[in-house]
Amino acid sequence: MLLFKFLMILMIPFTMNLSKNESNNEVSEYQIEFEQKVKENYQYYESYKNYKNDKFEIIVYKGVFNGEASYAVKYVKYNDTMYNCVIDTDGHYYDMPNNEAIAIKADKNIRIQLYSKYNTIIPINNSLLPKFEINNYYLENSRLLSGNNKGVDFTPLSLHVFKFSYIAVLCCVLILCFFASSIITIVLILVRKSRDNVRVKTLLMSNLYYDEDTNHIVDKISINKEIINNVTISEDIKISEIEDITQFLKDNGYNVNYSMLEEEDKNKITVKLMELKDEKKISEEKYLEEIYKLWKK
Repeated sequence: MLLFKFLMILMIPFTMNLSKNESNNEVSEYQIEFEQKVKENYQYYESYKNYKNDKFEIIVYKGVFNGEASYAVKYVKYNDTMYNCVIDTDGHYYDMPNNEAIAIKADKNIRIQLYSKYNTIIPINNSLLPKFEINNYYLENSRLLSGNNKGVDFTPLSLHVFKFSYIAVLCCVLILCFFASSIITIVLILVRKSRDNVRVKTLLMSNLYYDEDTNHIVDKISINKEIINNVTISEDIKISEIEDITQFLKDNGYNVNYSMLEEEDKNKITVKLMELKDEKKISEEKYLEEIYKLWKK
């Protein structure tokens, strides 16, 4: 029901026909006041288009201002109408000071546009104010009214920027930032994964060598285990060790079911073991043993 009422409100301007002097025969006090300003400033003028309903009024005069073809436009809002007025020139929207422009040059086509409080442009039927030249204007109009011709400066119009433009730009920036951060995160993950793979492969390759005597590739870890088993570490250089590496890894959130792990998870454990060894928290022997258990097939 609310949506239906909203659509009915929006449909009001679409049914409006801004034709020359046919909308309402009653002359309002605003039109009388505005015509006095036009008469004071224009050399010649005529009432061009008027429209009035219970929400707003649009008053347009056409004539010669300061020797140039010009339009005078006034927009009057009644009560708390949701519509505002802008002047459309070649797709650029301009605000009139106090919703009134005594003189706008008619050297290009002009449209009177309304926009709602939702910043949506509402087209108006017959809202075009076509450009015209003074010579033709004199020849084609015999009912021109004479004015006092005191006008000097054309009405300064300010460029209108709709609020939704800022919102749209902000949304675009936020979306771009989101995608950029996502891409950066993915790239960092891939780089880290690639780096870890290189470290692990380098570690594994460094533990293999070709034995010319047996014509086989030998695993240094197996040999190192045998050597270490035959070496007695003196008390002076004994390393403070983590007693149970598997339990330590489990307590720190690692999956220690090595046979079921993917290569990426094995890489993470390998990197952790390297850190523990570098920090002197596990001995070389336990490090090699755990690496061996982690990667053996």
